[in-house]
Amino acid sequence: MDFPEVWKTEDGSVLTLRQLNDSDAENLIAFVRNLSVSARYFRFGQGDYDPGLDESLKVCRLHHDEGLHLVVLTTGDTGEQVVGSAR
Repeated sequence: MDFPEVWKTEDGSVLTLRQLNDSDAENLIAFVRNLSVSARYFRFGQGDYDPGLDESLKVCRLHHDEGLHLVVLTTGDTGEQVVGSAR
């Protein structure tokens, strides 16, 4: 699959799927902080998980032999927002 992949939802929102990069670090932190405690526990193994900038940058700089980390973004009134991520 070539990235980025872009599509439009029924309500007209534009979503973009692409590989993470350094510029995503702050948005990734905000995404995690907005997850519920149970969602953080399910995903990270601890409900109080709160990544700092260094940890977020490590995820954004994932080496190709460690896997592929993807993010889905949408652009709204407040700028680009992470709506999902997967490794």
